Formats: sequence, C-alpha cells, structure tokens
Amino acid sequence: MNKQVVIAVMILFVTTGFAGLLAESSDGAGGFDVTDGTGRTFHYDRPSDHVILAGFAVTLTVVDLGLAYKIVATDTYGGYSYYKDPKLEMIRDVPSIGSIGSSANNSFLIAQLVQWVEEGRMSLDDTVIFTTYVTNGTVLRDALEKEGFTHILMWGSITEYGKIADMVDSVSMALTGKISTLAEEMRLVEKEVAEKTAGLEKRKAIFVWWSATAGFKVGKTGSLAVSMIEAAGGESLGKSNASGGTYGDANTIIQLLDNDRDALILLDSSYCKEHGIDKFRTDVLAGDKDINILGMEQTWNNYCPESMDGLWAIAGELYPELFDGVDRPKVYGDGQNNTMTYLALGAAAVIAIIALAVYFARKL
Repeated sequence: MNKQVVIAVMILFVTTGFAGLLAESSDGAGGFDVTDGTGRTFHYDRPSDHVILAGFAVTLTVVDLGLAYKIVATDTYGGYSYYKDPKLEMIRDVPSIGSIGSSANNSFLIAQLVQWVEEGRMSLDDTVIFTTYVTNGTVLRDALEKEGFTHILMWGSITEYGKIADMVDSVSMALTGKISTLAEEMRLVEKEVAEKTAGLEKRKAIFVWWSATAGFKVGKTGSLAVSMIEAAGGESLGKSNASGGTYGDANTIIQLLDNDRDALILLDSSYCKEHGIDKFRTDVLAGDKDINILGMEQTWNNYCPESMDGLWAIAGELYPELFDGVDRPKVYGDGQNNTMTYLALGAAAVIAIIALAVYFARKL
C-alpha cells in the first residue's frame, strides 16, 4: 500500500475520533436548559461568560468549579472579606453588590448591574444567582427582568443533602454548559456511606445550632444538618413537632441526652469558631468528657460541594469502625470539571498516533 495512503487513513481515523471528543464536549447547537431551586427553567443558547453571586456557599461552589474568573461581583457574604475563607482569597478584589437580605439595597443593586451592562462588564444574558433570601430575591428578580436580564437563578432553603448536588449541577451547566464531576463525587460519597451502613442499627446524633442572640437550639427534621445525619446512616434525636428548623435551648440538649448518652453532638460552626468545643462541654454538659462532640466546619452545613466532607466526617464519627483510615471517594482526583484536561490529553494522543503512523509508514 502507498505510504501516503497509509498515513492519510491513520490520520483521518485519529482526527475523526478527536473531533468526536470535541463534539461530545461541546454545548450543542440547540443550547440547554437549567432549572433553579424555585423550579423555574431557563434556556441558555450558550454558557454564561460572567456571573453575579449572592451567598457564601454558591460563591464557593463557583470557585470549586474552577470558574472564579467568571465572577463579576458577590454580595456581602460571598466575598472574601466577610468569612475570610482561604479558597475565596483569589476573589478578594471582586466588587460587592451589598446585601440582598432586605429591600433597602435593591435600588443600588439594580442600578449597579445595569451600569455594568452599559460598560460591557457583563451582558443581560449573563447569570445572576440569589440564594437564601427568597422573598427579597423574588422582588429583585422581577425588577431585573424588567431591565432585560434573562437568567436570574434562585435557591432558598435546601433541606436535603442530595439537593445540594442538584444545585451544583445547575450552576455548572449555567456557566459551562456541562455537568461537573463535583456533583458526581457528592453522590458517590452518599452512595458509599449508604452501602457501608446498610442494615446496621442506626446510631443517634443531635445537631446543635447556636447564635449570639438566640443561644442554643436543637435541629429538627427538615434541616440540612439533620438530613446529613440521616444520609450518614444515623438517626436524629431532634425530631419534634415544634415549628421551624430549630427549637428548644441548652436544657433541651441535656434532656435529649438523658436516654441516649452515646449520641453524637454536631456542634454549630459559629459556636466552635467563637468559643470552642471545650467551652460547650464545660458550660452545657457540666464537663462531661464521655459525650462525643464533632465540631462542624462552616462549609459542611451549607449549599456547597464541601458538604460531602461533612457527610463523610459525620459517618466517620458515628461508625468509626467502618471509616477510620478510609479516604472518602473521589472522582478524577480533584472532582472539578475536566473538559480541558480531556481535550489536552486527546490532543497529545492525536500527536502521538500521527507520529506512530509516520513511523510505521516508513517501515512499509
């Protein structure tokens, strides 16, 4: 066979395969749909180049996805200066749109976004994401849509661990047109915990929430932290008919522990940061050192990928004999979107195979 024909056929074969890889990773001519936490679906012709974020967790999610460069602005709580989370230091110079907790800031926020569109820093079709404050967020969404903004996504209270993974999927789709491996990793962690704890007697835990003004409260069924207890194979001691996501006080914690001294206490991250576990043990538990306490990280009981670290940690405290020394499962190492990695590897493979094609053709 003619050498040139051999080379041409082999190059055609590998480049066609590489083109298939490119096509598989493309966004598609028809665009795609993204559904937010309110159940509203938005159509995208292409991924957003820019994003405005309101909420610490959703900002951390975008950074975890490797998309910090798309952030135009965050709210007060999503910026680096409020919590000083090391992962957010890379966006410390990103401007703030203030708080969306009340309507007092609405006029400034709307005017600021309109100005940024006029200046070319973002477009009306870019994504805006509001979290937590659904009431005022709805008012803002209506007002911004009247200004021509088309993709304003919202998430309010998420009370199930699995729903966080759904949110990560939606955010990734809006900004990249693809599903991230981060959500896959979150589901893999939940699946492995469920398999390891299947059929075992459920061990008990209490989520203790705290604020400087309201003091201690017990988390009841219907909150994210309680959902994580259950996803970790445990049972929440805080089940109650009381209204709201939390109830009771320090005495409630003692009463719940009376019949379940082996129960695990999940202690609120704010209290751990401000006072520490030892103070809780002294002030609330009268110095009892036999009760197991796990200090919650701020990112664990939150709407971000780091919640999977919290789930794995809770499972490890409830069932140490199953999880001690076992690393949590990961997808592709860091769990981030690997499209560019795949393309780079594919390009390297094409070059290598072309070189081999030329080599073997010379041997003919």
